[in-house]
Amino acid sequence: MQNPPRAVEPLVGALEDDSWEVRQAAALALGETKSPRAVEPLMGALEKKDLAIVAGAYAFFIMRGTPGTEAVLIEGLSYMAA
Repeated sequence: MQNPPRAVEPLVGALEDDSWEVRQAAALALGETKSPRAVEPLMGALEKKDLAIVAGAYAFFIMRGTPGTEAVLIEGLSYMAA
């Protein structure tokens, strides 16, 4: 189920929350929106190695298939499993 477009901006804002649980949940929801607006903040979190966001949006990152991101994805998935 996709989130409505009006949910995207609050979810992007939640990526900056102090709580890793909030960032992870927001990333999961953003990745599911398929909104072009979600791409930049999620990719930025990947570059910063915010593992809570990487773990939350792992399916988004795998579907993008960006070369060179495999190590961070593995680290994020390990973070989620811990």
